[in-house]
Amino acid sequence: MANERRVHRIGNETFQIGAVGPNDAVQVERLFGRAFQRVPEDGWYQWKYSTLEGRAQGLWNQSEELVAHYAGFPRTLLWQGRPIAAIQIGDVMVAPEVRDFFTRRGPLFLVYSNFVGACVGTGQQFALSYGFPNDRHMRLAHHLGIYDQLGSMYQLSWPARAISLPFGWTWSAVVKEQELASVVDSVWRAMREDFTDDVIGVRDARYVVDRFLRRPDFGYRFFLLRRRLTGRAVALAVMRLERDRAELIDVVGPRDSFQWVIQAAAAEATGNGTAFLTCWASESATAIWRALGAEQIGTAAVFAVPRPAAIPDADLARAKWWWMGGDTDFL
Repeated sequence: MANERRVHRIGNETFQIGAVGPNDAVQVERLFGRAFQRVPEDGWYQWKYSTLEGRAQGLWNQSEELVAHYAGFPRTLLWQGRPIAAIQIGDVMVAPEVRDFFTRRGPLFLVYSNFVGACVGTGQQFALSYGFPNDRHMRLAHHLGIYDQLGSMYQLSWPARAISLPFGWTWSAVVKEQELASVVDSVWRAMREDFTDDVIGVRDARYVVDRFLRRPDFGYRFFLLRRRLTGRAVALAVMRLERDRAELIDVVGPRDSFQWVIQAAAAEATGNGTAFLTCWASESATAIWRALGAEQIGTAAVFAVPRPAAIPDADLARAKWWWMGGDTDFL
């Protein structure tokens, strides 16, 4: 994306649009605080825009203040086993004073169109972009005709239960980065081979370490399900265990391990003093978790694919998308 800014007029006001870079970090964090009513933690910008290699387009007003921002974070997806270069949309922010510009020449449309026009679609670096917009963002994007909603993220729940695993299994916390990185690729290979009918984000060691371990504002807990006799790692679970909260954020491993992951994670919830184990899941994932006793208790977010994409609309609509809460940047 080019570094130079271009001038645009919206009504009687003049703005500049262009790529957001490291020198804009303070303005990005300030806009984040205004848009979401919370201040990002120290290291948040470095994590998102260096570690996760985020890129963004921004809109500045006549006072050189950043008033709109649209970002994406590269993610390799496996489409029925075939790698697809995709980019996950995030940090879509518009300052309160310009939110009334709902036209196709308004702030959101300008940063969106500049972003996808530079890197998404046929012949571009990324075959598609995707995201999990909140209700307000989705309504505006639908009004502008720029997003297609392809599903929902549901909130699921299991009762916390202190039940021991069968004799052949063990469950233990992982506290060292080296140990975590050493086992993720093997459990990911088993998962990848088991999900050849789905669209699933790559969950290799680099992704898990960068996405979860490097994140500065949330503390995740990592647990390994192993075979007792051989010590072989079978699945990795990522959890957030906080006061009044036990959340299963992600699981890396084959489907036949999931029943034991849920049983062990529900026991962790009990040890945490929490009445329920919860998670977010896409429609495809929800079907599997409900078969393992989950109750659907609400809708947490929507799943959308902005236009354009290098994949036909019919294929996007038919795809079995596997998402967990960790695939979003909310949890």
